[in-house]
Amino acid sequence: MKNFRDFYTTTLSTELDIVENKRRNILIQLMLVSIFTISFFSIYFYTFIFASIYPFLLYFYIPTFILVGFGTYKTFNIIIKNTSFYNHFKDKIIFKTIGFINPNLKFDKKFFIDRDQFYNTEIFEKNHKVKYTGDDYVSGYIEDDVSIEFSELIVEYKDDKIKKDKKTNYLFKGILYKAKLPFIFPINFVIEPLNYTTNHKEYYVTDNYEFNKKFQIRILTKSEYNPSLFLTSELLDNIVKFSEKSNFNIHLSFIDSHLHAAIHHDKDLFEPHVFSSNKRYDLIYTHYHDLNFPITLFQNILNNKQF
Repeated sequence: MKNFRDFYTTTLSTELDIVENKRRNILIQLMLVSIFTISFFSIYFYTFIFASIYPFLLYFYIPTFILVGFGTYKTFNIIIKNTSFYNHFKDKIIFKTIGFINPNLKFDKKFFIDRDQFYNTEIFEKNHKVKYTGDDYVSGYIEDDVSIEFSELIVEYKDDKIKKDKKTNYLFKGILYKAKLPFIFPINFVIEPLNYTTNHKEYYVTDNYEFNKKFQIRILTKSEYNPSLFLTSELLDNIVKFSEKSNFNIHLSFIDSHLHAAIHHDKDLFEPHVFSSNKRYDLIYTHYHDLNFPITLFQNILNNKQF
């Protein structure tokens, strides 16, 4: 089994040195802009005391204050979002980490899973009052006949009333994973956090106490097939373990020949830090875990299929 720490030491560490050099350049630029801004406004307020004696000078001072303040904000924003810095991190760290996990996977930092695929998971209710964006698209094969794709998605409510009722700004913020399998599930269902939906007609209750404390199973199609033939105790235990290890809300849906996983995150994924070092094994391992977690979960489900 490949060791990620060895890969970090031999491959990623050198690239992270470059990332850190770029980050330090950004901090130097921010410092220079800050020094200029502080100096300007110090002189500005000092001369403003005298200028206030002559009201007509205010017509000059107030627009200048607004213009410099806005210019400083835009300059800070441009420096912090330095394209070269982010591109190098994604191209050299995230892309190489994906290759370490599976060389058959491809990476597109700008593309993302489309809206129709998002709703076809049957995990989320359709809502047209959302802003739908994403990035960091990964696709390829984890086995000869099993394709996989995933990307970060941010699906944000645009209606203030919905935000207030739902007590959240997001329908979903995290990573959506999709696998195309060489067989069809005999029954369609969704595994979701307990009480995530409450108005559905048919739920399936397992015999696994720990699983039932965290999850519920929403049955989508009528079938005489017994879900327990697929939802073995071993599989349910593994889903619980994955959930506890990731510490995020997890949804799984089994629709025809597609397996989906939606994992909520409260942070921007696969992004470098600007104000703290990126050359930390624990930080890079978190990115590795976020990328590798669903692949491991999918393979575990495939290995446990009972039909």
